[in-house]
Amino acid sequence: ISVFVSTAMVSLAVLIGLVAATTALENGLGRTPAMGWNSWYDFEMHGTNETTVKAIANAMIKYGLPELGYRYVNLDGGWANPARLSNGSITWNPKLYPNGLPALASWLHDRDLYFGVYTDRGTKTCGGLPGSFGHEQLDANSYADWGVDYVKEDSCYAPNTAGYGYMEYAKMRDALNKTGRYMYYALCGWNPWFGPVGASLANSWRIGPDDTDWHHVLINIDYAARLSHFAGPGGWNDPCLLLGREHTGKYQVTKLQSKTQFGMWAMIASPLLLSQNILLWDQDYVNIYTNKEVIDVDQDVLGKGGMRLVGGDLQDATKLGNATATNVWGKQLYNLCWAVMFINVGTTPQDITCGKACMNVMGWDHTLKITVRDLWAHKDLPTQVGTSFTASHVEAAGGSALYKFCFAAPSSDSEL
Repeated sequence: ISVFVSTAMVSLAVLIGLVAATTALENGLGRTPAMGWNSWYDFEMHGTNETTVKAIANAMIKYGLPELGYRYVNLDGGWANPARLSNGSITWNPKLYPNGLPALASWLHDRDLYFGVYTDRGTKTCGGLPGSFGHEQLDANSYADWGVDYVKEDSCYAPNTAGYGYMEYAKMRDALNKTGRYMYYALCGWNPWFGPVGASLANSWRIGPDDTDWHHVLINIDYAARLSHFAGPGGWNDPCLLLGREHTGKYQVTKLQSKTQFGMWAMIASPLLLSQNILLWDQDYVNIYTNKEVIDVDQDVLGKGGMRLVGGDLQDATKLGNATATNVWGKQLYNLCWAVMFINVGTTPQDITCGKACMNVMGWDHTLKITVRDLWAHKDLPTQVGTSFTASHVEAAGGSALYKFCFAAPSSDSEL
């Protein structure tokens, strides 16, 4: 990946300042990353309707997902009627939602869930339905009237440049603010140059391409490594959606890769939006996505984005078929602990070490003892000296290990 903070981006500094200064988002939402379900990779433009959405919501309730934080049920592309009303207002497709989106929103709210919709800053959405360009306030007012809680705005049929992107996303930000209803605003601009200005525009901002497969998951991880310092309460880097198994039964990535993606999204402090068919979950998927210890890493109130401590870009290593393609990531937590993740995207299992320099970044050294907890096994390991730590035999092709390191309490002997 080339360095994205270029001369052209520096030249936009004044524009960024103007966009940020005009008005901030200030909606009080997104103090921790959003969690829920998004329809896109499950159904794309076809198959999402009132019946399927309610079935997904009921499955979320069945698995106890709302209690874990998964509250948003978000319609992506395909919900809108192909034509606006005579007054210019956006409306839903009555064949798909015969009772209307306000009724669906109310049904979800009655079950302690939130409702999200999708639009686009361009003249049309990526699926060719009406975009919000020139209708920002009218559409925002409709969303507020319907009881919408989350708005995702895409970037098709619009100039793909930073300047236009900043200004057009600011229009919808301001329109949502003016409605008087607080709606989580998710900017979907597909570019890392939204990182520096994202928090002034939205509650989350896409930083890379759609993660349609494992390779694109790794591209987004590599971008996130350069943007972690822009994340924080109220605004989050968004490396796209969580992949699993769509409604046809097709696996978007392997189960091992789904597990590692979930752990990495928690390390990045990313929104956790399941874009897969929850009705087809088996126990493996239940175990992955209901792991409260991993969710707690994502939802940590300190709001720090994770850092890459060891290793380089993962997408390049996999493209070249490297046997040894590993990373170590660390994320500081509110209680002086660190989440530490070891990733192997190479072709053979690996022992991966966080050595002295890696441990020092997190504040550990030979004078300190640390407790180590395996967050996937829910198991405490023996106390370690803070000089190095090795995750043994991490599986190939997307394997990982995730731990929490904390200061060990002094023993009673050492206190005498």
